[in-house]
This record gives sequence, structure tokens and C-alpha cells, in this order.
Amino acid sequence: MRVHPSLSCRGRGPRRLAFALAAAVAAAACGDDTGLLIEVSRDAATTPPAIDRLEFFIGRAGPTGTYIQDAQRLPPIDLAAGRDLAVDPYALLLRPADAMRGTDAEVMVAVIGTSRGERVGFGRLDGPVSFADGKVLRWQVVLRGGGDYDVSDTGCLVYDEAVIAPPDDMDCDGDRAPADCDDSNPDVGPSAPERCDNDVDDNCNGQVDEEVDGDGDGVTNCDDCDDTNPDVHPGADEVCDGLDNDCRDGCDAEFDADEDGFTVCGSKIEDGGASCEPPKLERVDCDDRDGDVHPGADDDCDGVDNDCNGVCDDGWDPDMDNYTECGSRVDVCDGTDDASRDCMPEDGDVYPGAPERCNGIDDNCDGEPYAESSPCYASATTEEGEAVCVVGVRACDDAPGGAGWGECAIEGRVDDPAFHVPIELCAAYDACDAADVPDPFDCANEMGADRTVACTVAVADAGEPALCPKTYAPVPRGDSPGGCEWQIVGGARQPHWQVGLSPLVGDAPPAGPTVVATDACAVWFHVIDAVDAPPQAGAVMLHHVSAQAGDVLIRVLLHPEVVADCPDPGLTCDAPLLPGP
Repeated sequence: MRVHPSLSCRGRGPRRLAFALAAAVAAAACGDDTGLLIEVSRDAATTPPAIDRLEFFIGRAGPTGTYIQDAQRLPPIDLAAGRDLAVDPYALLLRPADAMRGTDAEVMVAVIGTSRGERVGFGRLDGPVSFADGKVLRWQVVLRGGGDYDVSDTGCLVYDEAVIAPPDDMDCDGDRAPADCDDSNPDVGPSAPERCDNDVDDNCNGQVDEEVDGDGDGVTNCDDCDDTNPDVHPGADEVCDGLDNDCRDGCDAEFDADEDGFTVCGSKIEDGGASCEPPKLERVDCDDRDGDVHPGADDDCDGVDNDCNGVCDDGWDPDMDNYTECGSRVDVCDGTDDASRDCMPEDGDVYPGAPERCNGIDDNCDGEPYAESSPCYASATTEEGEAVCVVGVRACDDAPGGAGWGECAIEGRVDDPAFHVPIELCAAYDACDAADVPDPFDCANEMGADRTVACTVAVADAGEPALCPKTYAPVPRGDSPGGCEWQIVGGARQPHWQVGLSPLVGDAPPAGPTVVATDACAVWFHVIDAVDAPPQAGAVMLHHVSAQAGDVLIRVLLHPEVVADCPDPGLTCDAPLLPGP
């Protein structure tokens, strides 16, 4: 077989084969030329564009499944930098020669593409092809990523139960003829161990079935099940390594208690222990007590990592909120529990423990509607005719499919200064409500706040989250002419937190209940409890009035942080709630 990297026709000079082939492959194009034009392209979806070298494996049909290469194999072909085989295929012309037994030879071609020394694509003809006298026949080979193939040190290509072998290593065992005394048997060659029970000169030393100790472990090949490995022989300790170390009961059987074929070290038992695949980390059996749990198993929705990939019930959490419809958690492999059942597995905002909202949906999957009320702002006119902004309360009608907030109720509060806030908050609230934001009260507070302080609330991690002790912060201020006023806008029970105030006396708050309003100038601000379980971030608005500070709205952002050990204090803020003299 002659290999031509360029095609030459009578009366024409050499031409590179990276050209449009339509006129080049017909018989008329090259007179009486006979050849096979192999066009190599790539699958753009599975291979990179930067393929810089091609390895050709070309052989004529031999014994079943074997194709024999020429003695002189085509060297690798380097491609020009920037050439993309997807748009500019490489073409190679093969012509028959004595080595191909003329035009009657059946030819198989396979190609490996490499990029920076790494094999990234493999392709081959679907089957062997033949020459046609006086014609150049065109065939395509498409390189694709992946594929099950291997190339030995002797240049033997093995793929899909077929081989393209060099003439001096027909059995692809790595031993070349004539040193390999039977080049049709991969179990025979100078590197093969000698067996003493098969009437074959396995190691090609001229002796048949001689008794030897090939690995020097003190046991000869007649009793040693692997005379090439000194760690394998009768009497050796059986370890989990993919080998039958003691030549007794097969490989690694005692490390597969549940008999599912997967071991604790990652070897894979096959044929009842007659053979094993070597250990791999991705094949470790994560529960060797359960035959239904092993790498590659179907991952059922049961709170168990059935396929041992480190994720519980993967594929059963389509909304990626860590909860499944069977009541398991993908981040905690601990079985199933009705309390963990995701009632809307396609909605990532709905799961057990999610914040409940007034939206007609059971957000936290507890079967109960949203029963909380929410603070609100409403404009009103007092009996004296003064326009005021009043803190009211609105209730939620959380009926499925028809949820909505009721009107802002301010009865009995219009003439009570304790419920009055700056008029600007009502304007902000109306704007937020008109924009249909989920929480117009917090939206208005954010718009109207004169000062914003972020605080962290320590939550003890002890099964059920609980607030740490001393979740309070001092607001020290001196007396002010005319006194002071403090108010928690919206009351003690806010959408996410229950809070309170008490006079600042001594180094700790006094015993007794907290209040939502006080005329003390210096106060303690308390976070009493979380409304949600687990606690959710939320904001609280404080209203302060004094001659020194003026009329100030302070928005306090409360963020829960789960801790192993409670700090002292349990409430820390990034700045004073109100700087004071």
C-alpha cells in the first residue's frame, strides 16, 4: 500500500488535499488512478478545534477482527496551526501496492486526533473497504470525543473487539515476533508467565510446562495463581486490592459483605470472583451492608445515597431546595420524614421551613395557611384636623389561589400619638404597595429610614435552633431637654422577629417585660425570639424623637447566624443604633 499525502494526476503538478473534493475524486479527474481518498473531519460537539496531529492506523483484512498494518507505518501527521477539521478536513490518498495484495485487498482505516499531546478524538471506517480499478473512491472518517480504544507500545490499536496490528505483534500482547513464538496468542510471549498444565511453551523459552518460580515468592507456577506477582500466592494475606492474593476463593470476596460486586476499597468483583477490576475511588461501596447500595445503582427517593456518589437522592430535587417529595434531604442522607416532604417539588421557594408568605401557597409545607398579620402605614386626619401617618395592622387571607392582604386597620389609633410616624412613611408605603412589592411595610421603611444598622443574632445549633442568651444591645444616650421618645414601629411582633425595649439601667437589662414604647432616653434594644423556624432575616424600624437627635427613623437589619458556641453578647451590630452624646 502506498500512502500519498498529496494527489498527483497525469499532466498535473502535486496538489494538497485540503481542497474542495467534488472534482478530485471522480475517475475522470485523475485518469486511470486507483486509490482510496480518506477524508478526516471532526465532530464539533465532542472534539476541540485545536487538533494539531493525526495518527493513522491502516491495515488489510487478516484473521477475524484483525487488520494487519504495513511493516512501515505512516508517521504522525502534523497539522497547520489554526486548522479546524470541522470546516477544513484533511485528506489522505491510499494507493494499492504489493503489501496490500493488489486492488482486491480489503482495507480498514482508523484515525486518532491529538491536541498538545493529548488524544482527544477517535474515528474509523464503519467497515473494511476495497479498491476499484481506475477509480479514486472517497471515504469519510469523523473524529469524535471519548470512545473505547487503546494503543500498545508496539503500535497495536484495539477498539470495539477489533485490532489493527503491526505485522510483528499480531496478538497485541506487546511481544514482537520472532521473539514471540506464537504471535496469534496473546497469552504466549517472552513476557508471559509459564503455566505447567497446558502443554504450551507460554514464555517462549523452548521448554513446555517447566516448573518455575517466576516472581520469587517461594511458590512455583504450578501452585501460584499469578507467578508474576510476589504478593499473590497460596498462604498470602488476602487484602482488598482487586487480586486473589491467597489463590483460594477468588479476589476480594471477603470485602464484599453484601455480595453486590462492589467492595469497600473500590475493586469490582466479576465472574463470581474469578476476576476483579482494580480499585478505583469512584467504585467504593459506601454501604457494604446493603446490596442495593453501590456505585451505578439507581438512586431511589429514600433518603439513601444508593449510587454512592456523595449526594442523597440526586435527581429527586428538581427545584434544588434540598428537599424531595418523598421527605428526604439531598444534603443529609438520613432516611425520610414526613416533616421534610417538599409539597411543591418544582418550586424552589416552597419547602419545609421556608418563610410563610401571604400568597395562597403553603410555603413551608406545614399544611397551615399564613396566619400572621403585618404592620402597615395609612394616612388619616385627627379630630383636630391634623394629617398624620398611622401604624396599622393588616391581616392575610391566605386562601389557595385567592390570597391577599386586607385593608390597613387603624381604628382607635388615629388620635393616639403613640401610633404616629413621620408622614413620609405613608407616601413611601403607598408607592411600594402600588408597585406590588411583596412587603410594602419593609419597602417603605427602607425608603424612609434616616439610618440603617445591620445586626447579627446568634442562634445556637442544638438540633432545634434557639436564640443565644444576651441578644440585646444598649443605646446609651444622655438626657435631652424636653425628654425622649422611643417606639418600635409596628409593635413587638414583627414579620420575622419579636423585639422589645427597656430602660438602660446598669450593665444588663432589668428583669421584667419589655415594652414597645418608652420615654427613657437611654434604652436596651432586645431581640426576644424568632417568629420563623428556622429564623429568617428581617428588619425592624425604631422611631426616636429628642431635642438632641431630632426625629430619627432607624432601620435595624437582623440576620440570624447559627453558631456552635454562643458569643457574649448574642447580638452584635456593625454600628451603634443611634450615636449619642
